[in-house]
Amino acid sequence: MAQYQFLDELVKEYILFRGFTSTLRAFDTDLKNEKEKGFRVDKILDQINQLVVSHDLVGLTELWKHFETKIFSRLESNRASAVRKLENSILKLYAVNCIQSKQSEKLREFFEKLTPDLQGQTEWKDWFALPFLKDPQENPAFTIYFSRQWQDTLMLSLHNFLALVFQGLPPPRLADYKKSAARFRAMREEIKQLKLRLATIGMDDDDPYLAQGNLKHMEHPPTKEIMDDFYLIAQETAVVDSQVKSIKSFLRTITGAGNSNNTDKKKSPVLGGPHAGHKSRSSSKTRTAVVPPTSLSVTASQSSSISKQPLKRVTQSVNPLDVVKSKVSEPAQQEVSPVPTPVSMPPTPSSSSRYILLGQEEYSEHRSSVVLVSVSGVGGRVVSADQSGVVKVWSPTPSPSTLATFISGSPVTTICWVEGSDRYFLYGTSSGQVRLCDVSEKMSIAEVPSDLLAGQSVAVLQCGPSGSSFLVCAGIKILMMDTKTCKLDRDLSQPSLNPITSAQFNHNGSVLVHGGADGKLGLTDLNRGELLSTWPGHSTTISCLRLNREETAVWSLGRDGSLAHSSIIRTGHKVWGGQLGGEGGERLAFCLSPDGDHILTGTQSGAVIYRLPRGEADSEDGQLEKVLGLRGEHPTSAVDWSAGDCGPAVTAGTDGSVKIYTLLCQ
Repeated sequence: MAQYQFLDELVKEYILFRGFTSTLRAFDTDLKNEKEKGFRVDKILDQINQLVVSHDLVGLTELWKHFETKIFSRLESNRASAVRKLENSILKLYAVNCIQSKQSEKLREFFEKLTPDLQGQTEWKDWFALPFLKDPQENPAFTIYFSRQWQDTLMLSLHNFLALVFQGLPPPRLADYKKSAARFRAMREEIKQLKLRLATIGMDDDDPYLAQGNLKHMEHPPTKEIMDDFYLIAQETAVVDSQVKSIKSFLRTITGAGNSNNTDKKKSPVLGGPHAGHKSRSSSKTRTAVVPPTSLSVTASQSSSISKQPLKRVTQSVNPLDVVKSKVSEPAQQEVSPVPTPVSMPPTPSSSSRYILLGQEEYSEHRSSVVLVSVSGVGGRVVSADQSGVVKVWSPTPSPSTLATFISGSPVTTICWVEGSDRYFLYGTSSGQVRLCDVSEKMSIAEVPSDLLAGQSVAVLQCGPSGSSFLVCAGIKILMMDTKTCKLDRDLSQPSLNPITSAQFNHNGSVLVHGGADGKLGLTDLNRGELLSTWPGHSTTISCLRLNREETAVWSLGRDGSLAHSSIIRTGHKVWGGQLGGEGGERLAFCLSPDGDHILTGTQSGAVIYRLPRGEADSEDGQLEKVLGLRGEHPTSAVDWSAGDCGPAVTAGTDGSVKIYTLLCQ
């Protein structure tokens, strides 16, 4: 009956996912007090033996009555005699145990309570004299009951009986999924075999496909998509557009490319006008590669051959300036290959990589080391803060550009976007200040009262899933604040907790998973303000934690670089543990990929994407697998990874630069 234990875990996972913490607590209590013991026969026998040895007659009779009401009542009527015989044998075992342990008072209590039920049964007629016999074990009528062989046989018979009864019980629909899946597989296999037999015996000689055993033509054809008049109009428009484009391309070809070349020179960022060499402070360096023109004139056949060339993965890095110089120095009469030289930026992913680097850009408006970076969940805006207290909000597309700048008088320690918005964000400082900022107005619009935090450094700033409230952790204080007014909503401080250093809400904001300065992980019910559980996770302060996609486990990182994968269904159970990276340096942050299977973390020379161990079977002895290295000239101090198939992944360096990587998930 191991499947029921697995189902119990599934039910607990679902309850925790829904945020029903009181239901989860009641469910755990019921599981502990369950008399069926998860339909494990060995546990039930241990329970019966314990009641017999401890002379708990009330508990023994109540347990048997429970089985009679819940389980034995479902049996056929001809099984009633076997149930009665087993019940009498267990009661006789209880009486024998009272004599062997010299508990005459318990034996007298046994007959006083059960005489009304037993006096009418013939097999108990001689047993009423048992309390008055001097040596009942020497009496021929009772000798067999004092033997070890009879007692072991009784337990074996009870074990087999309960096992057969439990096996014959109709399972709930939730427990029948394996049988249903096996039945569907068997039906599919049977259909396949019948088709093969039909093809083998050649019942349809007129069908050449069937005679050859080809069954594909027997499958139903795919249904055609429904097309309406608007769909046809859209198709006609696309055809007209393509024709117009082809005519323009043809005219451009026969008239020559001299004028277009001059135009391209004016628009090209590499061959630009006299202002191209000057760099504006408000602009940002773009690492996107530019393919220069390879010829002054291209024939129509060459143009068509270029468009038909398949895309190729780039394996080398080429400087656009070098490409331009090499092309200019070539003789004009030299024939140019119709396929342009592909250009990309390093690094190149390995063959086993699930991620391909499509592009890279850089934002370089900070003048000191960037310590925090966060990507908005909507809009794709980025907020970054450096160690001098300068906070910048910028957009990475089409090229990085600053939208707003905020200056804090104290170092910024934490930052977060308001959920569902790319206009409002929050930041906290080392002096206990928390401000709500408006990007459009470029100003702070609300601030948490200074007396609430008493000047303590803000360690955690996390906005709730609804966006109407946010969490502030400073020292031993855990406060839920109203987002609009920045006023106190609830005080969730727990005297038994050490200062919280990292935290994350579950999907509906009812449960908070947190890590502390003592290396312990914990769960808090935010609706009731109760601490559900805590368990050790690291030997040092927890610097960062992230829930997995299913919200059944948490990845946590210690300041010593130790990475742990802990279950929150079975609190205290560490699924996997290891060391993050091996290049030295203190690992302070990491982030999970959108699919939850990879991790991005900073190193002394850039950033690295690792594949996480998959599942508990892989996690026991699995290791982190390096998937892609994002090289840099300076140590990476902060990372973030936005949702979406192409990222972006953002890394911040100690030189004040922030790099944005566009990644393709294979």
